[in-house]
Amino acid sequence: MILARLIRVCASALLCAGVSLFPGNASADGAGTVVDGRAILKMSKGSNLCALTFDDGPSSHTERLMEILRERGIHATFFVVGKQVKYHPELIVRLQQEGHEIGNHTYSHKSLRHLSVDAQRSEILSVQELLRKLGVHSRYIRPPYGNFDANTVAIAKAEGADAICHGCTGKGNDQVRFELAIKRFAPEMKIIAPWREWDIKGRDEEIDYAEAHNVPLKISRETNYSKDKNLWHLSHEGLDLEDPANEPDYDKILEMGVSPEKAPDKATYITLSFEKGIPVALDGEKLDVVLMQLVRLMRDGEIVRMSKRTGKAIQLADLLDEVPVDAARFLFNMREANSLLDFDLDLAVQQDSQNPVYYVQYAHARICSILRALEAEGVTPRDCTAEELALLTAPEELELIQHIASYTDEIIGAAKDYDPVRITRYVIELATKFHKFYNACRVKGEEESLMQARLTLCRATATVIRNVLTMFNITVPTSM
Repeated sequence: MILARLIRVCASALLCAGVSLFPGNASADGAGTVVDGRAILKMSKGSNLCALTFDDGPSSHTERLMEILRERGIHATFFVVGKQVKYHPELIVRLQQEGHEIGNHTYSHKSLRHLSVDAQRSEILSVQELLRKLGVHSRYIRPPYGNFDANTVAIAKAEGADAICHGCTGKGNDQVRFELAIKRFAPEMKIIAPWREWDIKGRDEEIDYAEAHNVPLKISRETNYSKDKNLWHLSHEGLDLEDPANEPDYDKILEMGVSPEKAPDKATYITLSFEKGIPVALDGEKLDVVLMQLVRLMRDGEIVRMSKRTGKAIQLADLLDEVPVDAARFLFNMREANSLLDFDLDLAVQQDSQNPVYYVQYAHARICSILRALEAEGVTPRDCTAEELALLTAPEELELIQHIASYTDEIIGAAKDYDPVRITRYVIELATKFHKFYNACRVKGEEESLMQARLTLCRATATVIRNVLTMFNITVPTSM
C-alpha cells in the first residue's frame, strides 16, 4: 500500500526465555490467578495450568489486553521494557492493581549476551528501580531474544534468584540453548519448564485440547507442521517430514512458492537501471526516489557532535535508548525530505504540550476522559440528527469541523507526494483546534441535543487522531 511509504521508523521484538529474579510465595494456585513460577514444580500433572505472558509493553495494545483478561477473570505476567515504562507509568500501576504479575524485560530490549557486565546490570536494575518507584516488586526477568551469559546469571543470583524458567517445547535446540547454558553457569539453579509438567506431550494432544475448549486453530491434523517463517523462507518440520525416507509433498506444504516442477520452464529476467550507483528503474519503470538529508541531533541547545572521518555515527537503535519510539516516529516525520532535521533530544522526552506527539496524544486522551466522565453519569453518546448537528455554529466548532473534513484530501495528497509531513502537520493542527474548541464550548451541562452534537464532534476528532497515530504505528493512549 502506498501509505506504507509514509512510515520511516519501526521497531520489532521477539519472545524469549524468562529468569525468576526474586523469591516469593505464590499469590494463588487456581485457574485465573497469578502463580509463582516455582509452584509449577509442585503441581500435579493433572493440573490445568497455562502461564500467560506478554512482552515488550506497556504499549497501545496493553489496555485492550487488560480489558480482555478482565472480562474473563484471568491474570497474566507482563514482561515490560524500561523505556516503555517511563512513557506509560500509569499502565504499570493499573496492571498491578488488577492483579497481574509484572516482570523485567530489560530497559532497552538489547541482547544481554553482547553487553558488558556493567551494561547488563544497568539494563536489568534500571527497570527494577523504575518499577520500585511505582510500587511494583518485580520477581522475574526475561532476557530479550533468550540471549544471556554468565554475567546475566551472576546479576540474577545477586538479586536473589532461586530458579530459572523458560517456555520452550519439550525437545529441540531451544532446550539445549537454555538449559545447558543455565547448568553451565548455575548448576544449582532449578529449571522450570512448564511443558514437561503437563499431560500435553505433543501437537495432537494440543489439538485435542483446543477442540475440546473451542479454541480456533489455523492448522489441521493433516497440516500440523512446525513452521518457522522469516524474511527469506518458511521452513517445515514434523509429521511425515520426521522420517528421512519420505519425500516432501511440496504441493501440500509450500505456501510462499511452488515446487520446481511447477515453476515456469522459461526464465524470468529483470532489468535494473542505475544512475551513479543508485537504482532508479525496474524493467524500464522509473522508481520514485526520495533523498533524505542527514539528521542533526541537538541536546541542551547544542549539536551532538559526530565525526564521519572516524566512522562515528549514532544509529537509530542507539537513539531509541534515549527517546521513546513514539517520539522518534513522529519527529522524524515532521520535516520535509529535502530539509535539514534538527532532532531535539530534550524535546523528545518531554511530557508536555511542547512535545508535538505528546500534545496530539493528550488530545485523544482528553476526549476519552470526557466520554468516561459522562458515561459515569449515565450519559451515552448516540447518533445525532441533521437538525441536532446544525446546532454546531460556534466559530471554534465550525473551524474544527472544516479541519476534520479535509482529512481525506490530506491523506491522498501526502501519499501522492510521498510527504508524511503533511499528516503530522495536519494532526498537530487538529489537536490545536480541538483544545481551542474544548476551552470555548462546554460539552457537559448543555441542553441534551447540543451536548450530543458536541459529543459527536469529540468522537470524530478522536477517530481521526487515532487513525493518524495508528498509521504511524504510534501509541494511542486513552488516559495520560
